[in-house]
Parts: sequence; structure tokens; C-alpha cells
Amino acid sequence: MQNVNKGFHYTLINNINRFLGSLNINNGIYDLGNIKARHLSLRAFLYLFVFVTYKENIEMTATINVKISSDLEMGKGLGSSATFVTCLAACFFRWSLLQKGIVRKFNDDDFEKIVYYAWNCEKIIYNGQCKSNIYGSIHGEIMLEGKDSPLCKMDSVPPMHILLIDTNINQEKKTVQMEEMHHLCPCTDFIVISIESMFPQLFTILLAICGVYVNQRENNIERNIQFAELDDYYENLLSSINRNQSLLKALGLTNQNINLISAIAQKYLCGCKMTSTSGYVFILPLPTSTSQHMELKQELESYHFSVIQTYINCKGLAID
Repeated sequence: MQNVNKGFHYTLINNINRFLGSLNINNGIYDLGNIKARHLSLRAFLYLFVFVTYKENIEMTATINVKISSDLEMGKGLGSSATFVTCLAACFFRWSLLQKGIVRKFNDDDFEKIVYYAWNCEKIIYNGQCKSNIYGSIHGEIMLEGKDSPLCKMDSVPPMHILLIDTNINQEKKTVQMEEMHHLCPCTDFIVISIESMFPQLFTILLAICGVYVNQRENNIERNIQFAELDDYYENLLSSINRNQSLLKALGLTNQNINLISAIAQKYLCGCKMTSTSGYVFILPLPTSTSQHMELKQELESYHFSVIQTYINCKGLAID
């Protein structure tokens, strides 16, 4: 798709900023504790609305009502901004198709246009640095890319159940903790090298899991027969995840809340790891231990941790 010139984006952002500056948002009904995230969301909405309308020649013939909901908190390093702008871009692009009398599911060309709009917004509004977050929001599957291996998708693997837990860590304290890491741990370089050396092993395990599901699909093998082999791979995966988290602990990047969550997860034979510096951790259970998910969730909640049950490696963007 041909890009519009930089002057268009510059003028658009300036006009949006002037418009928002004229609004008395602080005296509105918004949650002031999260005003920055809401302000950025409004900027993203206006940017994509004008940008897609301009590029796709959408005619404004009536009032529109757009509703987007999410269980993920904005600004927590969980990819919520990438998902948000992708949904908005898809919404407005879908609107342009309907105005042209085109009613169908999104195809590959549509996805490329949605990526184009969403990535421009992610870069400009949220200072995004990783385009793969947009592709992840579009396609849903986990993307694997080894140092000497081509990019591949885990599209043969069914959705993987995970728990997302808010560790109740103060974000400012977390930032200070990271800045002081090198002073607190003289063996930092050795531990970082140890963490990096685990990535090829994780890559190999994930490829093996993909291979099991591909073999099952191509040879019509009953699912129960594959579980024994899958359990071995998943146990290795969870063990690697927990070792990775233990090394992060050695770096001084955890606190008592994260350590408690990790201990509870391992009691249920699950993998547990921080997602980023956001204060969230994810727990990956064995695929055959679904009966224990509720017990694990209840125990975490008994310690006043907020728990979200969700899935990774899903279908991605689709029209209901």
C-alpha cells in the first residue's frame, strides 16, 4: 500500500492534540487513576478513524457507535495497545468494505491493510517498537523464529490455556529494582548468558510439540494416544520456564509476591514466569490437568491475587 506523506501524519496528530486539549477530560467521568491510558486510547481512536476514513474514502452518512472491551488492563506490557489498535483498524476497514458493498471474511490482502493502519498507529501513538505484536494480534498463533531457523507459526497446536496473575507490584518500585540490578548482583552477566542459552532449547521443545499435533492430524491418530508424548514435551517446557524464572530471581528481578505465585504454580506442576516488567506473571499448566485449574485459581485468589483465565495461540482476528 502506498504511504501517505509524513506531513499528513504530523498535521493529523497536531489537530488531534489540539482537539483533546480543548476537552475538559479531568472533570469527566473517567477513572483518573488510569487517565494516561484512556487519553492514549482516545488519541488512537481519533487517529485511526481519520486515517482509515481518508485512505479508504469512507463517507460519513450517520452517527457511529463503536464498543471495544477487553479483560486486559492497558499499559501493563501485555500487548493491549497492539490488540486495541488492530481491532480499531479492522473495525474501520470493515466499515469501508461494507460501504463498497463487499460482505466477506477478511482475506490476506485485507490483513495487510489492517497491519498497515494498525502499525502506523502503534508507532505514532504508543511509540511501538515491535511490529510482530500487530501480526500476533492479527493471526493469533505463537510465532517461532530460531537464530538459524525460518519463521514458523504454531497453527497446528490448539489454544493453550494460561492464567494471568497481577502480582500487585508497585510499578515505580519495579523500575528502581531493575535499575539497581547490576549493583545488587555481581554475577549478572553469567546469569543473563544462562538465560539466553535456554532459548534454543525452548525453541526445540515448541517445535516438537508442533510436530506431535501435525502427526496426529496427518495420520488421524487418536488424541489420547498422543497425550503421553505430549506430556513429556510439556513437562520439559514447564521445567525450562521455571528454570528461567529461577534465574530471573537470581538477578533480583522478583519479589515475595512473585516467589509465592511461582511456588503455588509449581505445586500444581505448572510453569510460571513474569511476562515483562508489568507486574504480571503467566502460569502455563499441563494440557491434561484441566481439573486442577480451578483449584489453582482459587488458591491464588485466596492470597488476594487477581487472576485472568485466557488462552494463547488462538484464531486471531475474525468477524463474528
